[in-house]
Amino acid sequence: MAYRYIALIGNLTDNPKRKELAGDKVVATFSVAQNQQQKGEAVVDFIDVEAWGSLAEFICRNFTKGSRILVSGKWEWERYVDKAGEAKRHFKITAQDVEFAGSSRAGQEE
Repeated sequence: MAYRYIALIGNLTDNPKRKELAGDKVVATFSVAQNQQQKGEAVVDFIDVEAWGSLAEFICRNFTKGSRILVSGKWEWERYVDKAGEAKRHFKITAQDVEFAGSSRAGQEE
């Protein structure tokens, strides 16, 4: 399996969702909206992210809907078959590091 690394900056589309799994494992899932211009048109991509362990806990404590975030980690295409029997692919990032990437969070704390 090839290792694929990505870093992106965007805004959380909703509050992170925290889930506890067997064996005291914790995962946080969230989506990041990334705005860009293509041929003079505004384009928004929505990218799903998951984080594990202490990083998941940090994200759930410190980031909320609208927070600007820098996410870095590995990316992959998950393959699955939908209910109609069609093969599909889903793009996902597994976060290895996150950072605050703007003043939106600071403005919420005041």
